[in-house]
Amino acid sequence: MPATKLTGLIAGLAITLTWSSWIMATRLGLKTDIGVYDLLALRFIVACLVLVPALWYLGTWKGLSVQRYLILAVLGGLPQNILTYEAVERSPVALVCVFMYGTTPVVTAVISYLFLRKKITVEQALGSAVIFGGILLMVADQSGVAFDLAVWSGNAMAVLAIASFAAFIIYAERWQVSIGQSLTACTVLNGLFFLPLWILFSDTSLLAEYKVSELLFQGALQGLVPGLFAMLITTYAARTIGAGAVALFYAMIPVCAATLAVPFLGEGMTQGQMIGVGIATLGIVVASTDRKRWMKLRWAKTQGTP
Repeated sequence: MPATKLTGLIAGLAITLTWSSWIMATRLGLKTDIGVYDLLALRFIVACLVLVPALWYLGTWKGLSVQRYLILAVLGGLPQNILTYEAVERSPVALVCVFMYGTTPVVTAVISYLFLRKKITVEQALGSAVIFGGILLMVADQSGVAFDLAVWSGNAMAVLAIASFAAFIIYAERWQVSIGQSLTACTVLNGLFFLPLWILFSDTSLLAEYKVSELLFQGALQGLVPGLFAMLITTYAARTIGAGAVALFYAMIPVCAATLAVPFLGEGMTQGQMIGVGIATLGIVVASTDRKRWMKLRWAKTQGTP
């Protein structure tokens, strides 16, 4: 196996482990006295301290109009972040992962159809049905969850967060947005807007009551993992093993996160719930598969096309 392909597969595995660990650690942090907006503040403080000097020096933020920056900042920034953190706080890891990553190919397909009139493929429709079946099985086997308003509001927030991010991706692709411009819109601009409000309206003195080790851990985790490390390894993996393979590594996140949640959060799953997660994961794989692309690749190989 070529070295670049091997490192691409390692990067893909890192995507699965990174997002699984992030969700688990975030939910663990939200079980303490640290609130959603405190975590967001830590995220923006650390990320801006790293990004602002780098982006200013490299100049990679240039070339995008103010109007486009504002659209990207709203779709991929603060509203989407708040929805994500609220979802992680309210729903068990297994459920929030299925709703967040399970509905990603479905929501993206729907929004692509509405915005760009791209047809929904057979794989996306079939995968959506399988994902829905897995979710139903999880709900049917989750005592009390079907009637828990907090949990279902969290699930709804997860879907809304993915819808917002899917719209961001569509516009970013249409406008050929660079990584530097994306980081400027999603992190820097939102940080400059959010942090003054947080200082004015939040009781920042409460931070003194948190453990320093906890603040440092969550600051590094929230500030560096979602916006920097995850983006870099995703970009590298997409370039070396392709977007289709990357989608499969994202499909593994619910299973990985749900497994980690058992020893670290005590969120055990019944046999029915585990089967539901497995079915939903299979649906994600199906919905993320581009059958026509793979057929073209196979045809090219049979013709000896490099």
